[in-house]
Amino acid sequence: MLGHLEYFNGTYQIIDEKIEVTVQEYFNVQGINELYLDKDDLTMIEREPFTRDYQLRNNNSELHTIMPLYSSSLGIIYDRVEK
Repeated sequence: MLGHLEYFNGTYQIIDEKIEVTVQEYFNVQGINELYLDKDDLTMIEREPFTRDYQLRNNNSELHTIMPLYSSSLGIIYDRVEK
């Protein structure tokens, strides 16, 4: 693993096959030249709690971000890794 771009703490709930995550604390990379950092080196961003929506696909092996309609981004796919 190279490091982290961001991470957050919060809670989640599952509503109509959608996972809604409420982010309470959000940390990310602040430097333009920084690609990945150790988790302890990320900066906490002060902001109001916000939500992110996800959906499980491919037999629950992928977690997909749900992007707003007409978004120019394709979203992010997180793959489950067996340890």
